[in-house]
This record gives sequence, C-alpha cells and structure tokens, in this order.
Amino acid sequence: MSIGNMFIKKIFFSLFLFTRLIFCIYLPENTTIIFDVDEVLITPYKHAHEFIIDTIKDEYKNGARKLLQELEKYNFFFHDSYGKPVRSPLVVGIMIAMQYAKQGDYSLCTVTPEVVRLFNEAQEPIYGMHELIMKLKKQGYRICCATNRDRLSFDYCRHVQQEIFDCADLIFVAHHGIAETTYDELTAALQDPLMTNNFKHLIQKFLYICSTNQIKHAPTRKPHCTYFVYVKNVLDNYYGPDQNYVFIDDRENNVISAQEHGMIGVRFLNSVLLEDVFSRKLSFCPIQSAFCKNNA
Repeated sequence: MSIGNMFIKKIFFSLFLFTRLIFCIYLPENTTIIFDVDEVLITPYKHAHEFIIDTIKDEYKNGARKLLQELEKYNFFFHDSYGKPVRSPLVVGIMIAMQYAKQGDYSLCTVTPEVVRLFNEAQEPIYGMHELIMKLKKQGYRICCATNRDRLSFDYCRHVQQEIFDCADLIFVAHHGIAETTYDELTAALQDPLMTNNFKHLIQKFLYICSTNQIKHAPTRKPHCTYFVYVKNVLDNYYGPDQNYVFIDDRENNVISAQEHGMIGVRFLNSVLLEDVFSRKLSFCPIQSAFCKNNA
C-alpha cells in the first residue's frame, strides 16, 4: 500500500472516530437542556395593567391604581428580547408597600398581595414551546428551567406552562438573600398589629420559603457568574461532571455568560427556529456558535 493511500485511510479513520465521539457526547442520556422562563416559555400579558384594574375587587381598585403608579415610578420593568419595556411580574410590591407602611398608609399593604397575584396570572404561554419540550423529553433529554424570577413569582406563574414545569427535572429561581435593613423592616411588619393578615402571609412566604427537591434557589441573578456556577455545580452533583448543558435564553448577555461557564449557549428567537436547531440531531458541532452569531 502506498504512503498516500495510508495517509488517506488514517484521515478517514480519524474523522470516523471524531464523528462517533461528537454524537456519543450529545446523546440524550448525557445532555441537559436548560430553558429560560420569561420570553422563552411564558410572556407577560401585554395589557397586564388594565387586566389587574379590571379584575381586582372593587374595594381594591383605587389602591391598585396607586400601587401600579408607584411601580412605574420606581422603574420596576424588564425588557423583552426586542428591547421593549414590560411590566415586571416579580414580587416587588412588597418593598413598595413597606415604604407606605412606614408612612402609615396601610391600604397599599392590603392590596399588594392581590396585585402580585394578578400580575402573575396575566401571563401567556409562548407558542410552540410546550410541544417542542414534550418531544425532547420523550426523546430522553433532561429538561431544566433557569429563571431570574424569585420563588413566589415563579410559583404564581407555574400554571401557565404547568405540564412543562411538572416534567422539569430541576428548576432554578433567583430567590437570593435580601439586604439586612429590608429584612429587618419585613420582619418588623410581621409584628405590626395594623398590618393585614394577607400581607403578613405574603411576607412570611417571601422570607421563609425553602428550596425543594425540584426547585433550587440560586444566590444571584443571570448573567452573574455565581448564578451559572451554582446551576452547573448542582447539575454536576445530580448527574455527574461528564455532562453536556445546553442553555437557551432570549437575552444575549445570558447566553454569553452560559458559554463562558462551559455550556452550549443558544439565543432564543422563536419556537420555530429553535425546533430547527434541535432537528439537527443535537450534535451541536456547528450549532451553538453559528446559531448564536447569526441571530444575536
């Protein structure tokens, strides 16, 4: 056999081994797909403000209008993947209500739990994601979720994609510690005889709710490095270190941070494009870079 033929055979054999390696690495049994929640699985109802005012009990309407105005004044918004401001569904009303409690305006403490609940009821599922995730789950991929919502906000919105969240192996929420002064104010409110019981109940849930076997409390928010370190450590402890993690998020900075921590980052635009990515048998050889660069 000539030297040239031997060289060609070695190249083909190397390519064969490399291809086998890639497709072995990304088989379902050692691949976990991590989905962001907001703007990937669910989206806030575009008329949430009006929905709250129309839905809330008559005796709460004036207080709700006042609280929503304060939420706007203090810029409690996040931006969707197109840069448009969307009212935040997080349980931020507690902090605003506390400011009023210090001024003696207890009416907002009464209405806050209802506003929080309705904010999170005003959510809609993202088209096509339920079907895609159920298909991936059936193929054997592990499904996880990772959100910047605090625990209560996630619990309130869980019903919007109930089947997805129920089948998720792990869910990471950003329910980290709060400033000591805020903690002191909230615990003091629990002792205030003028504070309403429903508001006290909301404070207690916010302060003392614990992680579960499924829901884990991350110490910070995305894209902070400690968020991804925490997520990766938990997953490694559950499934072993030789795993592959595919992280899907609508925000480019979160995708980049995931990549910096050894995950395959995919920028979410819509369910149709995402399904096209997954239809390529999840080899991910060119996918994670090409998809992100072309669509970021």
